[in-house]
Amino acid sequence: DKATLPYDGTPGSPTLVERVVSVVRARCEPVFVIAAPGQALPELDAVVLRDEIRGVGPLLATGRGLRAAAE
Repeated sequence: DKATLPYDGTPGSPTLVERVVSVVRARCEPVFVIAAPGQALPELDAVVLRDEIRGVGPLLATGRGLRAAAE
């Protein structure tokens, strides 16, 4: 799962998803993370939304995030 890989490759460093959330959060709010149903994520300072349908790819996930941002 690439979201939970260490950002700089060393154990104990922030994960990729933690790094992305911290960079994006510094520039805008709210931050949305779209995750697969049941996907384990670290504690994040973001709104976590779950894919409605597993395995359909990033296009539907992008739409889900845009809908959430519009609400």
